[in-house]
Amino acid sequence: MISIFLAGRSKKTVANIIMEWMSHPDGHIPKTSPNSDLMYSTTVPYTNIGPVRAALPAFSTQTMGKKVADEAESAVKLGNGLHVHIGKKPTKHPGTDVCHDDFGESTIPRVQSVIEKDQAVTLYLFKNIAMRKPSCGHSYHSSLKVIIHVIASLNFCRTPQANLLPLMHGILYFGSSAPVELMNYNSRIGTMSAPTTICHALIKLSQEEAQVMADHGRDPTTAGVLFVGNTQNYARQQEQHMGCETVMNVGMSGLWFEAPDVDVEVFDLAAKRALIALNLQKDVTVDDLLGFLDQEDADLTGTLHVLDVLVRCMPSLKPLCKEISMRFSAMAKLSAPSGQAIVHPLACSGKKETIPTELKDGMCDFLQQIGQTPESFLKRKLPVGGNGLTYAMLLQLQTYLQFHDDAFKSFEILEHQLQVWHTKWTDVNHIF
Repeated sequence: MISIFLAGRSKKTVANIIMEWMSHPDGHIPKTSPNSDLMYSTTVPYTNIGPVRAALPAFSTQTMGKKVADEAESAVKLGNGLHVHIGKKPTKHPGTDVCHDDFGESTIPRVQSVIEKDQAVTLYLFKNIAMRKPSCGHSYHSSLKVIIHVIASLNFCRTPQANLLPLMHGILYFGSSAPVELMNYNSRIGTMSAPTTICHALIKLSQEEAQVMADHGRDPTTAGVLFVGNTQNYARQQEQHMGCETVMNVGMSGLWFEAPDVDVEVFDLAAKRALIALNLQKDVTVDDLLGFLDQEDADLTGTLHVLDVLVRCMPSLKPLCKEISMRFSAMAKLSAPSGQAIVHPLACSGKKETIPTELKDGMCDFLQQIGQTPESFLKRKLPVGGNGLTYAMLLQLQTYLQFHDDAFKSFEILEHQLQVWHTKWTDVNHIF
């Protein structure tokens, strides 16, 4: 009988008895009784409390306290995803494309999934504190983000290993040039890592990213595109005096785009040399060049673009938007793959692209970052894009270096590409 009752297989269960105990008038505790302050006691063991209406809430409170502590201890374990492996190679989560050291939009969902899995009771309690009535609207999702951040901050206070969200918070402050006093204050209250930890993490993360780029650039089975351009930073001095003057810092920046769907054989340097040796360009005419263009397709595309603008701007033509979209899809010949490209920002260079010698040094710096050095480089063409000035200067530099017998030193490995979007952008600005 005891086994059936305690296992919940009887008609009346323990829950029925607890409900009767809590509602029975005999269990009432007068306000003048010293036991009235022990209902949710966290200090006096529930086993030392006599009245049922005080003992049961104290039992629940103390049991929940132990439970949330156990959940927090489980959540901050190294294998559960709230920590960042600084100095180790990023590893992907099973079944996803998210790495341990990714920061950004993927961080909050990762932290939320850990908390929902390992801290379900804690999350339930915080939801009851933060939300009066759970709903599926905007307020629910906003409150949930606040709850996740609070729990993550508490986990970080428990152990500095649970530093994923606080470290992301600190990197945001660092990237926004926040005063160090704000960062010190936030690290003191446990919402972000200390400034020294953030700097150390950024150095380690940049070293890992540099290794990833170098490995990808050296891999003969992968392809990529290098974009370079000039950058300016106007350092204005509020109080100008000797040694402290307003200056324009000029340099170069670069981006390395992974091209996973490109056949690397098309960049073979020997194949291009063989084609050039055939000297087929001597027979090319203007008519041949025009014949390479699908003028009918270009006219149709231009017409659809004009119609697309009209139907979007004129309310009476709105019903035709779907028709225009279908026609765009039907006429597509070479559709670009959906999804975002994987982009790796390169370390900036202090060289000026308008000076050929400095442009060469800057390009050698970028090439080294993607694993291409004079001693070890892939014998194939590397697409390099830029604006009109960058394109012209790279061609000029290649002309200067053409007499080197090495494909790297002569920059023969570079396949220059003028970025048409930049040219069209300049033209549009000119029109306006």
